[in-house]
Amino acid sequence: MISAEKIASIFKKYQSEGFVNISNVKSIELSYDSFMDEIAIESEDVTWATVSIIKDNRKASVSIDSCSISDIESAVSEWISLIWLSEKDSDITMPEASWTESGDFYNEELSSVNVDFLKSEFKKVKKYNFKPGIKLEDYGAWYKESETFFISSNWAYKSCRNNFYSYSIALVWEKWDLKDSAYKFETIKKLDSLSSEEISNLENELLDKLSPQKTDLKEWYYNVTLDRDVVSDFLSFVLSSFSAEAIREQMGLFAWKNIWDKILSEDVTIVNDPSVPFGIWNTVFDSEWTTCKKHTLVEKWVLVSKFCDTKNSKKEWWKFLWNSTSYNIIFESDKYSDDFLEGSTFLFTNLMAFHSVDTNTWNFSLNWEWYMIEDWKKTKYVKNISLSWNVKDIFNNIISIWNDIKISSRKRIWSVTFKDWYITP
Repeated sequence: MISAEKIASIFKKYQSEGFVNISNVKSIELSYDSFMDEIAIESEDVTWATVSIIKDNRKASVSIDSCSISDIESAVSEWISLIWLSEKDSDITMPEASWTESGDFYNEELSSVNVDFLKSEFKKVKKYNFKPGIKLEDYGAWYKESETFFISSNWAYKSCRNNFYSYSIALVWEKWDLKDSAYKFETIKKLDSLSSEEISNLENELLDKLSPQKTDLKEWYYNVTLDRDVVSDFLSFVLSSFSAEAIREQMGLFAWKNIWDKILSEDVTIVNDPSVPFGIWNTVFDSEWTTCKKHTLVEKWVLVSKFCDTKNSKKEWWKFLWNSTSYNIIFESDKYSDDFLEGSTFLFTNLMAFHSVDTNTWNFSLNWEWYMIEDWKKTKYVKNISLSWNVKDIFNNIISIWNDIKISSRKRIWSVTFKDWYITP
């Protein structure tokens, strides 16, 4: 790998500051085309670099398909003469960085994923004896490993290594002009072979959709459970408002006038942690190569820290302690429960038209799919019911968090039960 000394000498030669981000990604992917009834297997091993140049409170960045010293110097040479075209801002300066930091989140178990493994996993699904009328519509599986290096003009050198495995399955039922589907998507750090039970559960989910029931609910207040995938969707909206940029510009869930609004049940905490066991997005540094540290976002219902980049920290006169992006978002609470669905009237498993959530008021009116709950068990499946509420009200009225963790994207998510949703069927 290129030395920090050589990179620093390039920026010094052109009387500028800056840094180089070098990425190497290796991947194997298997995809299935149901229309042609064929699979495709692709592998990739690519390296690229992004060169960022800072001079006179201006910044320019350029991506190159190489990480050689000569190509990096050519990029600096070309863009230093054009940097005056970028906006000048006194807050554009070199972020602080230590000399060297590294992290290795590579899972040796995952490294066993190869073409033969991908084929064997696909055969389990392709040869599965589905119920009449149900067929495999799509399947994909891929393994990815990456190495990222940041090298700066002040000799800072940081590196991070990671890998993960993902797969997706989509089943479909189609007859005449009727069609419905069910899908499963997982990203994992600890390799677990796909089981027949998982395929069967997905099949049963689709069968439920094919025979929806009518609801006989009366107009009243109900305790409701949100499936962990639905919680993840809502939480994504909330997290988008934790940006210092959004708060400064009076956008999203928060603004200075309501920064202390209650947004979460008091005994639930949201933490941003860069290093957790089997964390998908474990990392050492953020997009500005500032060292990532575990920090609390919400505690005792108060927003105590934000996603903050260097520019906003300078504008707001904050000491730069937080990071600009999320890594592993974790719900921490004393409300964990093993008694899944206790006290709940129904379980929401899916929602449609999620884009219609109003990001100014946080009100929503969505079509839902749910299961009625009797004696802590799923019974009737109800489809396409339109219901309205508010995103903040969901997280303000949490009764319990179920012990059914799923690592979803950058979030470690549990299903959640909350109280007093007024339902008008």
